[in-house]
Amino acid sequence: MDLAKKVLESADDFPIKSVAPPKVGKVRCVYDLGDDRLAMIITDRISAFDVPWHTENNVWGIERKGLCLNKQTRFWFEKFQEQGLGKNHIIEEIHPYVWICSKAEPIMVEAIYRNYITGSMWRDYEKGDLDFCGNQLPEGLKKNDALPEPIFTPTTKGILKIEGIPEEDDAKITYQQIQEKWKEFGFKSLEDVEKMRDLGFEANNFMRATTVGIKAILVDDKKEMGYINGELCWIDEQGTQDSSRFWDLNEYEKEGKAVEESKEFFRGHLLAQPFKEELTKKKRDMSLVRGIAIGYSVPDAVWGYTSQIYQDFTERLVGKEILYETDNIRADILDALSDKGLLK
Repeated sequence: MDLAKKVLESADDFPIKSVAPPKVGKVRCVYDLGDDRLAMIITDRISAFDVPWHTENNVWGIERKGLCLNKQTRFWFEKFQEQGLGKNHIIEEIHPYVWICSKAEPIMVEAIYRNYITGSMWRDYEKGDLDFCGNQLPEGLKKNDALPEPIFTPTTKGILKIEGIPEEDDAKITYQQIQEKWKEFGFKSLEDVEKMRDLGFEANNFMRATTVGIKAILVDDKKEMGYINGELCWIDEQGTQDSSRFWDLNEYEKEGKAVEESKEFFRGHLLAQPFKEELTKKKRDMSLVRGIAIGYSVPDAVWGYTSQIYQDFTERLVGKEILYETDNIRADILDALSDKGLLK
């Protein structure tokens, strides 16, 4: 069986009855159905440093990765709703890779919550910068230490033209800046700024407690919200191995090791390559980065281990095996779309 038929490498060419070309993201494609609904199709692509990567066999995706991300997001959205922590944009799942969602007015803030000092925060801290997105960090922390308490470190969603805000994607901002420019960031009231932040903290605490039960540590997490019928709701993905960082709890408690259980493992492999500097420059030449991704074949062993990380974590989280099997994933998706009358 051709592996490419079992992997969804792209999703921007489905003949869906949409009123505009699909919006293509790093791993998702979104079709506007012309009413108050969207069709959202997730692919199996893996994106790092804003570009997709491929195997030695030139397959641009990891089998079942999209399925894993969707299962993880649905798990958290359903738990949040049960806990009174907010509704979400999913109307119906018509296929493990396809959701019908409510249209939302997005808030142009990526709400990031950090529980441990690592990654970019550690790199800044190591240079002596104790202020991170308006949070004053204590002295004496070591890499991968738990923070005294969770902190809110927001960034912009996309490139925004707001006075005093850097015009760059994922620009670091502060809670105070969001309060001062709440209209420009897409909030309907100043009170909703606080509501978004506090809901995120409550959800973060709930996720931390839940992941301990599956022997994992929630290190940090990105959340997104938008308005559906005037109400703040969760949108996009939530608590996935793409949007959150997880570590193995046993290894951390036993040896103090930060053993990655998210996409950070894959990113770590890329950062060990000779082209690391081109991926991490502050002002990157994206045409060069794309060329690197096209020219570099990720070893099958790395690809396979990354796939195992996604599947093992998903099964532990949702408490059941991944049962979806297919010989032709595109055909399956077309059948599901046809059953709902969504094809041209």
